[in-house]
Amino acid sequence: MSGEFTGGDTPGTDADFNRTAMDANVDLDTDVPGVKANAMRNGIPVFDVEDDDFYKNMKSDRKRVRFPADHPVTQYLKQTRYNQPFFVRTKDGQYMRKVK
Repeated sequence: MSGEFTGGDTPGTDADFNRTAMDANVDLDTDVPGVKANAMRNGIPVFDVEDDDFYKNMKSDRKRVRFPADHPVTQYLKQTRYNQPFFVRTKDGQYMRKVK
């Protein structure tokens, strides 16, 4: 047994698949008209943000995420009234966080 619990993919191969499945950096339509995401993961939009914005919003004492006013994340938040989950990730795709 090489780390497989039920005969499927190992966590390492599953992580590799998820990493390569989202590398296409194109504008995709979201459920909000006029707002484009950089990728989709399990039907949830993924937005690329600057590294500084990503790390500032990772603080544990921060109650609400904040991004520049002209960023697609901000438009998505305003138009969904903070009810829909989404992902933010760094520009290089190394780190990702689910919001909501």
